[in-house]
Amino acid sequence: MSANAFEKTNWGWQQQQLERQVGEWFELTFASSAERLSRTVPDWPWLPGLLRGAFWVTAALLAILVAWLLYKLVLRLRPYLASLRAQSQSLSPAPAAPALEQSVAGWLAQVQAFGQQGNYREACRALYRAMLRHLNDRQLIADRPDLTDGEYRQLIQRLPQPESYNLLLTTHEQLCFDNAAISAERFERCQQAYRAIERGSGPSREA
Repeated sequence: MSANAFEKTNWGWQQQQLERQVGEWFELTFASSAERLSRTVPDWPWLPGLLRGAFWVTAALLAILVAWLLYKLVLRLRPYLASLRAQSQSLSPAPAAPALEQSVAGWLAQVQAFGQQGNYREACRALYRAMLRHLNDRQLIADRPDLTDGEYRQLIQRLPQPESYNLLLTTHEQLCFDNAAISAERFERCQQAYRAIERGSGPSREA
């Protein structure tokens, strides 16, 4: 056998010896660790059941916490979502005629029709439009699409019985930013407010 062949064989034998020694060391180390752990942990038959119960109780508490956090998040986002819904509804085409082209009589006819159907939301909305058209026709306040309810509220303060206008304005704001149902009592109050407006309005200079 040549010297080169002997060197290769000798190196392989040394490598095998090293691998065997490392393997034995790992076996001894982990075996002793497992033996010490078995001596440390008591051999209680009820311990596995207790650990499983603690796991499921912890999981249930975490699920309740996540559900509560989601509920709080929904409550915080509700006004924002309602505002987005109102904006999307205002951008959708309305089935009725444009506000400036609809007469007071036309709006009041819609009020009566929606009221008979029990659709008090749309009935109050028509009352609001009838009020704006009434103010425009009497040259009290111009019916302009650029005026907000807040600006109308400031302008009607100089008119008789501003509380009647305020009721219709407040109801219209709730229709735009809240999906709450309008009761028959609220609708009746809005009708009484509009009748008071018709009785108390007088000619004045246009805004």
